[in-house]
Amino acid sequence: MITFFLFTPKDNNWTPYVRPPTSARLTEALNTLRVVLQEVDTEDWQTRIKAAIASVLRALWYERWNPTRSNPFVDPTMCFIAVFFLKPTGSFETASGVPYMLTRLVYFMRCLVLLDAHKAKTSQADVIEQVNQLHVHIEEGQESTFAAVWRLQAYAKSISMSSIGLPRVWYTENGRKHFTELHYKNRHFSLANYARWNHQLQQNVMTSLTELGWDEVLAIPFNSGPTGSGNLLDDAECSDVYYSVFTELENQQAFGRRASALLEKLLKMPGFLNAEGRPVFTRWMRWFDAAAQGERNLMLLTLNNEGSPSRATEHVNMLVANTETRQRNL
Repeated sequence: MITFFLFTPKDNNWTPYVRPPTSARLTEALNTLRVVLQEVDTEDWQTRIKAAIASVLRALWYERWNPTRSNPFVDPTMCFIAVFFLKPTGSFETASGVPYMLTRLVYFMRCLVLLDAHKAKTSQADVIEQVNQLHVHIEEGQESTFAAVWRLQAYAKSISMSSIGLPRVWYTENGRKHFTELHYKNRHFSLANYARWNHQLQQNVMTSLTELGWDEVLAIPFNSGPTGSGNLLDDAECSDVYYSVFTELENQQAFGRRASALLEKLLKMPGFLNAEGRPVFTRWMRWFDAAAQGERNLMLLTLNNEGSPSRATEHVNMLVANTETRQRNL
């Protein structure tokens, strides 16, 4: 939304564009924001950019935009909403796609009031007094931007809830007999394509592990785990801080020196250290980027092959350690 108001056409020629309405206060706030955006290298830039954005929002939402007979569309925020929901075809977004964005706008308006209420507080009573003064800007039934957006949100939600939705899933002629092919939101899906995709994902995981330096020596022997059942031990009831499957004492026999073996192997590979023995950060960054992509594919493959959606939480939490405020596997 801020980008929408900051836009200025070349030579200030607004003829082919929709020029949003403005005021002296809003124009001044936008000019200040443009100046701050050009001074990125200053020490207090983050503080100044936050203050400049807040000033623009106050000029938008604390102002009373009174429509006239000659100019009924005078609120800049409502102008932005109209342009935001305008499609390239010239039509507008359906009612079902409107409430989410309007809800976010309402939320930010309330956050701005809370920010201003807490900004100059010296006691709890001062905060309450500030809220009492500013609540008119986020109250229904008032002539304000908040009230206009709130009414539009309620209207769009009412239309969306009362409208009959079109089916999102329908089966093709070939897949109707065995339910192997269907269309979901106009996208074709078949079990045969899914099987090929899953197989390709497995190949990508194996390729990633090989390229990252993983081999049979570093692999953890899951088929002969320390518990005798072929699995690593993960105590879901343990609430110790920093506990995870990697710190479990019963698993140390399986891990052995593998935790440091990969690092030692990478340090011996050319490109990771320069002639002076110092790390080449760009090479390490490429390796970690590839490792992150491989981890993403491995987690996706695990979720696909685990057999039950409810087990997703278990597999994801196995990679997480306990903290003082959050326990895993809960």
